[in-house]
Amino acid sequence: MEKNLNDVKYIRMDDYPHGKPQYHLNPMQVVNSWVKIFEEKKINYILGVSPLLLKIDDIIFLKNTIKNGKIVMHGFNHKFDHKGDWNTIVSTWEHGGEFMNMSEDTILQKYLESDKILSIFDSYDKTHFIPPFNCLTQELVNVLSESGVKYIHTCDKEYNEYNYKDIDFKNIEPIIAKYHKGYDHAHEVLKRMDNNDDLGQITLHWIFDCEFRDWLLNYERLINRLNEDTDYTRKW
Repeated sequence: MEKNLNDVKYIRMDDYPHGKPQYHLNPMQVVNSWVKIFEEKKINYILGVSPLLLKIDDIIFLKNTIKNGKIVMHGFNHKFDHKGDWNTIVSTWEHGGEFMNMSEDTILQKYLESDKILSIFDSYDKTHFIPPFNCLTQELVNVLSESGVKYIHTCDKEYNEYNYKDIDFKNIEPIIAKYHKGYDHAHEVLKRMDNNDDLGQITLHWIFDCEFRDWLLNYERLINRLNEDTDYTRKW
């Protein structure tokens, strides 16, 4: 486990097994293609997993594949139970996304169920939590603060738009990625590295990146650049 976020850097990768229901991809095949690059270079990364979406094949795949990285909870079911057209999911974001209208009792029940599933992985790190869509509620934070979570990940776009500065994070440290800086497609992150921009927390979404030509080559380029920074390869 990491001792201090100032001592170790890592990439945040969201959306396993999926981030959008209408994508008909084989997540194991696509994720394996980039995980091999990350693992070979021993780059630190966290993979956001939505446990209530996992099937047996996903569990076997993750157990055999994620070694150097950490599996972290990425919500419970990524709100795949959303009613109606998936494109209307954006209307829930200002109200907490997956956690909209969810009581602390319900959140705790779903958290415990999800934590039990992820606990079968040796690489599971329960100190991190990635809320889907970067959206959260005070009720969620209240439950996580009593459940061993130390870091909750979001993005400055949602943090500012939804006034998360008013959230009482209690004993949890919010890790706020920078939208269109380190939070972007891999090829865009590479451009900003060339400009020596302050990237903050590098956050990628394989499910969107894989739509671009040469996306794996860009992942490899990014990892090779980060491999020069010992903070990304320091054992955590």
